[in-house]
Amino acid sequence: MNVTDKKIAIYGAGAMGTTLGALLTLGGLKGVHLITRNTAHIDGLNTNGAQIVCEAEGKELCVPVTAFTPDQMTEK
Repeated sequence: MNVTDKKIAIYGAGAMGTTLGALLTLGGLKGVHLITRNTAHIDGLNTNGAQIVCEAEGKELCVPVTAFTPDQMTEK
């Protein structure tokens, strides 16, 4: 199995967890799942992707991500 095929769960997808998950996804990892209890945040992530702004570089990124609540997770 290739490292890009591994599954990663980030439990606590607030500002830092969401950014980390988005950057891992952007780096080529396919199985990154963001987990948080904030359903509004989950809805926004699943609808609009993770919005990342790097003011130092003057860049804005929109990375499609997958987000769940803890009770929606079906795998270990």
